[in-house]
Amino acid sequence: MSGTGRVASVTVSGRVCVVRLEGEVDVDSGPEVEEALSRAWRSPTDETRVELAGLVFADSTLLNLLLGLWRRHRKEARALTIAGPFTPAVRRLFEVTGTAGHLPLTEPHTP
Repeated sequence: MSGTGRVASVTVSGRVCVVRLEGEVDVDSGPEVEEALSRAWRSPTDETRVELAGLVFADSTLLNLLLGLWRRHRKEARALTIAGPFTPAVRRLFEVTGTAGHLPLTEPHTP
């Protein structure tokens, strides 16, 4: 399902490593996303922030990668934030799988 463009980018801002995901994350783009999340994990930062606001589609590939990252961060007591706003398709992935209440998801508050 994914296109030919890059899906993941990694930047370091102070003590936070930011991974931005855009477009679609599925089995085709999974290796690129996995490499980006691995780079974030290896970075000498205190926190990882995974920004999903640019995602229009994600399947269990993303869910599996985020769960693995979350487990590593918890084991090492390292901060992890998975940030929105989430599209309805991405929000539904977290809700249907029951992971919304477990993963460190944050969305901007709307008045």
